[in-house]
Amino acid sequence: LLQERFKQLCSHYLYVPEFCNIASGNEKGRVENLIGTIRRNFFAPIPVFETLEDLNSSLLSFCVAHSRTKNHPEFHDQSRYEVFERERQYLIPLPAHEFESCRLANVVVSPSSTVRFDNNRYSVPTAYVGRSVLVKAFYQDLVVSYKGNVITRHLRSYKEKHLIFDPTHYLELLVKKPRAFEDGMPFKGWDLPSVFYKYRDLLRKKVRNPDKIFAQTLLLLKDWPLGEVTKGIEQALKLGLTSDSYILSTIRRQ
Repeated sequence: LLQERFKQLCSHYLYVPEFCNIASGNEKGRVENLIGTIRRNFFAPIPVFETLEDLNSSLLSFCVAHSRTKNHPEFHDQSRYEVFERERQYLIPLPAHEFESCRLANVVVSPSSTVRFDNNRYSVPTAYVGRSVLVKAFYQDLVVSYKGNVITRHLRSYKEKHLIFDPTHYLELLVKKPRAFEDGMPFKGWDLPSVFYKYRDLLRKKVRNPDKIFAQTLLLLKDWPLGEVTKGIEQALKLGLTSDSYILSTIRRQ
């Protein structure tokens, strides 16, 4: 029986798979020889790339260049690339969208606003607690969507019992419980610029509810980039102001 995800791949690209017989490696010898050629000439010594996309692009360029220099096994007077170009006009066009090479899972968001996948937990915005979401696990990223809309993405972890938090998912909850910033698990190890802590020190000296105002300032990170909020706080510190509304107006002017 074919694995379900493999059947979806075949359906997406409109082809019928053809398998070798069991214990009949001779039926795919030419394929193995070509793979050996690539392994010896492209992967030795082991290449280093920043991303998998860069590796695939370089590998494609190598394969095209290689095909231009080798004669076709049946049409000896033509290169493999020339035969492919002639055959290309008879091929079915590729779909408008690539097949998503990922594992899929429908998961209910836990009370701690996390989804579990492969014995790891990943945070999602607290508004989705108790709802069923779709998890797509790619080789590098883990994408969570709700009703077709992406609500968050994380770097995929291959550890076990690993907790992966995005602190911004919990900012609305933090406004209700501002003291959670000190010891709340989602906020531990949050590497904020130093001006945030200088601003918090200023709040503690000048206002009655410093933790709540600081939480309201952090809430700006839900809608604005970290760099923009940082600039707004820097301007507030220069003027000695303790107002998240001033920081917001500064960001908008920027």
